[in-house]
Amino acid sequence: MLHLIGIGKVGKKILEKAYEAGVNAKLTCIIKNYNRINQMDAPSEFIDFDPEFIKNPASALNLFYGNPANTGYITIAGLGGRGGALLLESLTDFFMNNGIAHYSIGVCPFVFEGTARRQKAIETIQKLQSNPSFTYFDNNLVKEKYKGKINIGEAFGMVDNAIVELIINLTSEENTNPNFKCN
Repeated sequence: MLHLIGIGKVGKKILEKAYEAGVNAKLTCIIKNYNRINQMDAPSEFIDFDPEFIKNPASALNLFYGNPANTGYITIAGLGGRGGALLLESLTDFFMNNGIAHYSIGVCPFVFEGTARRQKAIETIQKLQSNPSFTYFDNNLVKEKYKGKINIGEAFGMVDNAIVELIINLTSEENTNPNFKCN
């Protein structure tokens, strides 16, 4: 069984796109003030973000934890915000330390989104990059590739689509990535 966990607005958007692409998975979105967020078109479970999840990721997992031996987790979060970055880091460490099949995906913000946000993302990437089940996408690289001649919506869409393609590849029967095997 596959379980996609989207953290924050970035995670929510990827869950929607993965569902639209036909990814067969349980979907959980952890987001602040989820009652104020428009519900997704995808069938998903919403969990209100609690800072306790960062200190104790098992408390978040207890809300939706299945049988970890039969479940592969893919967790997605934007890395520019404090909560999403810290929770992605905490869940990644939890899965790794407990031998649970997982893959973590982070999204680094554009430079124009602010120096502090970008720096937070870089710090998180540096902490997680030694984990072979972690990868990140840098929004700014898309802008640079097109020398700034791409609108932001298109750039976000390209990164979103690349993430969904990675999820599809990780979950296909032909997956040869030794760092993620899902029953």
